[in-house]
Amino acid sequence: MFKFFKPTIIYVRIFVNSIEIRDVNKEITIKRTALNKFSTERLLIGNFNNAHDFIRELLKEIGGDRIIRPSINAVVQPMEKKVGGLSQVELRPFYDIMEHNGAKRVEIYENDDLLSDEAVKAYFI
Repeated sequence: MFKFFKPTIIYVRIFVNSIEIRDVNKEITIKRTALNKFSTERLLIGNFNNAHDFIRELLKEIGGDRIIRPSINAVVQPMEKKVGGLSQVELRPFYDIMEHNGAKRVEIYENDDLLSDEAVKAYFI
């Protein structure tokens, strides 16, 4: 595959009202706290629209202003509010938010340990 068409691989760690995104290819990480809260007392993503818009802003920030955006492969790691594991209903917003923001493939990583760049890339081999 031509390098021009190579998808961007990102690693997204979601905390209560805060998100960290790492572009694994460029080795750039940003972490921001949302002004418009997306977490609730019970759910990590309780307000879908606020989370969606916040991730879109972060993706623009990490990707720069490009006319043509590359496709995205994303590993999403919920970091909080997952006692007893996450149900399908709780996992669905992670997929939907990333797909609405241009991700072609989305993988959910439910463990607590930090993934290395190589481990994130391995999801898409």
